[in-house]
Amino acid sequence: MSAGLLSASRADRRGQPGPDAAYVDADSLRTTFALAMSTMYKAEVPLYGDLMQIVQNVNRDAQTRRVQGLDGSATMDASVERLTLERHGAIRLGTPRELHTVRRIFGLLGMHAVGYYDLSAAGLPMHATCFRPTSPYSLEQNPFRVFTTLLRPDLVKSGAARAVALDLLQRRNIFSDALLRLLDVAEGAQEGRLTPQQGEKFVVEALRTFSWQPLAAATRGEYALLRSEHPILADVACFRSSHINHLTPRTLDISAAQEAMLAAGMAVKSRIEGPPPRKCPILLRQTSFLALQEGIRFPVSGRDELVEGFHKARFGEIEERGASVTPAGRKLRPDTGRDVSGVSRHVGRVAASWARLLRTAHPPSAVSSPRVYWKHCPSRGTRSAMEMEDITGPDLEGYERALQCRVLDANGLYALAQRRSLEKCAEELGLGLDDVSHLLC
Repeated sequence: MSAGLLSASRADRRGQPGPDAAYVDADSLRTTFALAMSTMYKAEVPLYGDLMQIVQNVNRDAQTRRVQGLDGSATMDASVERLTLERHGAIRLGTPRELHTVRRIFGLLGMHAVGYYDLSAAGLPMHATCFRPTSPYSLEQNPFRVFTTLLRPDLVKSGAARAVALDLLQRRNIFSDALLRLLDVAEGAQEGRLTPQQGEKFVVEALRTFSWQPLAAATRGEYALLRSEHPILADVACFRSSHINHLTPRTLDISAAQEAMLAAGMAVKSRIEGPPPRKCPILLRQTSFLALQEGIRFPVSGRDELVEGFHKARFGEIEERGASVTPAGRKLRPDTGRDVSGVSRHVGRVAASWARLLRTAHPPSAVSSPRVYWKHCPSRGTRSAMEMEDITGPDLEGYERALQCRVLDANGLYALAQRRSLEKCAEELGLGLDDVSHLLC
């Protein structure tokens, strides 16, 4: 890795290793890490490279249609360069120690735990959060996100499978000694920062944690036992790393991308998940090619030999992100049982009213744009404990104990961004916040 990939913040010279030392900006380090992860995943799953090419072609076409003002053009504004960089990943962890250490890794990348997801609603023995940047500036630089699940052993019904899984997880260590030393150094006198040289080493060592390891930690019999209980249980506990489950680029036209994936001969999901297509897209729509069968080798208990086998878990996903909505707006979602056409008409009226207000009373420098939805797809059966009051089964406190920190409320972050935007507009108009507070949702 070239040292030029990591830029240092020359204005930030506090702490070790000396008064003239410069530290890597967290946003720059996150970008370097995301690009390196994409390169690694492309080598591990070549079909992901084909998917990236499809998405880039679709995005260029969508942007061209937008510039030309053609029907069906992209409605969410983003440059092709930004979209080529933007993606999210997903990993599955097995123990509280693993989750806590991953939090430390992502902390150096300027990423924080936002939102809690109860996956037991979908029959999965896991719960999750999304690590991502939280400030508007950092999101604009690179909104790289990682959906991070943690096994809930108490939800594994088979006592035998639970015991095997816990034994495998207690015996493994997915973090290198070099990575742990870098975390200790950064969190000590360097106040959560790394020098460029340390940053390069950090990216290399952190990627080992998330790389694919075809040599299983479990025997074939142990793998079969865990897979019979749940395929995800085998994926979490039977390997020597927390390999990337998927890495997801963002597209401006997921319908066109789906058609291109089918034309390329990919085994694609039968339908696009998420809200129906609309002129003003909201939340998240996504699709993927189906999980691939990958060769693995199992150790044989008591013998110095390996046997061949297969594992299927990793897939290629794409997403089309729309605008975020308020909690009140989420209640209007079609999957709550309300009439879909009525929802579309209602949201359209709100958007028209907002546009008229901006045309009559905004300063020339003000720009109206939707807040991009940075969370994950609710239609997959996941539930966010911070959005629903009737949940039975989440364990937010347990997840936070493993993290050793609180999970941030995504709705609170959106509300704060909205408030700051209104404060800026009010200031430019010579108004007080009270004059525009009725616009706060």
